Amino acid sequence: MLEWDLLKKVLQTLSNPKFLILLKTGDKTALNDQDEFYVNEDFSSKLLRFTLPVIEEKDKFAKEKVELDRSGAVEAAIVKLLKARKSMNHNEIISEVLIMLSTFKPTTWMIKERIAHLIQREYIERDKDDNNLYHYNA
Repeated sequence: MLEWDLLKKVLQTLSNPKFLILLKTGDKTALNDQDEFYVNEDFSSKLLRFTLPVIEEKDKFAKEKVELDRSGAVEAAIVKLLKARKSMNHNEIISEVLIMLSTFKPTTWMIKERIAHLIQREYIERDKDDNNLYHYNA
């Protein structure tokens, strides 16, 4: 069963004034619960195939899940680098992580945020003398 919001978007697409596959009562642009839809039997197209406007379904949950997965991938890359080299400069970490992660390109802000998170969880630590240097905690 379709969710009501998705159904409304599909109906609005099919009743698009450019194509008019479905006819509807009421306002042509807005969609109300009282609107009724009818099949436009006079609909015809010169084209055998045509493209309808894309229905954009922005799933907040999926976006958050992707962000969570990506942050985990960034953290794993940082830990892997520091585990192999024991200590690294901040700029080296950022450039190496950007090279390592080819599936997506994390922002430098995201990498900095993940470094701060790893420091908080005590996976890595800052050097006492040089704030730009990080050490892996074994």
